[in-house]
Amino acid sequence: MKKVFADYDFIILSLPGRLDLDKTRPFQDWNEVTSFIVSKLKSITSPVIFLGVSFGGAVSYEVSKIAHLEEIDLKCLVVVNSPSPDINISNRLEYILGSRDRLADFMFENSDFVDKLDFVTNVFPRLSDALVSDLNLRKKWCKMDHKAINFPILALLSKSDPRVRRDDMEGWANYSKESFLLGEIEGGHLPKEADLLSAIDLTIKWVE
Repeated sequence: MKKVFADYDFIILSLPGRLDLDKTRPFQDWNEVTSFIVSKLKSITSPVIFLGVSFGGAVSYEVSKIAHLEEIDLKCLVVVNSPSPDINISNRLEYILGSRDRLADFMFENSDFVDKLDFVTNVFPRLSDALVSDLNLRKKWCKMDHKAINFPILALLSKSDPRVRRDDMEGWANYSKESFLLGEIEGGHLPKEADLLSAIDLTIKWVE
């Protein structure tokens, strides 16, 4: 999906297996994830601002580590409500993955769905496989080697996020060899469009 915001092209990439729209299985390993994203970015010749929310923050960071090898002109990395690599959340993930009820509660708490019945009957069944895949990949990510990247990092925390804390985000400062900024936006763990646009606006002001 492509939109224009403040003279920037705003491109939304979705990993396979979301909402069963393309009937493909969610990715199971990190090589699949990074190869998929890089293949989408290679066609972009202008500078790229890479923004990832929640698990997408980890995805963005992994792709940014190989961006220069793939000749992607990355300007900065923005992570939203995503714990830094030094925060090992394996135990938290094991607990959530241990019960389908806890998995459903986790998804509901981190989303802004108003109608819980509709969420449980329609949304959760379509997203549960993707979430399990994401959580398992996040567990593997906790054990991977993480190095500082040669790009600025902007870390943004939603004020009403029930899961991620400020100290979960502060560690991102150690993973940029350039500049780092920690800021706040409105919203919960999965920000609504208006909150994401606010994050993009902050990003543009920071990099310019």
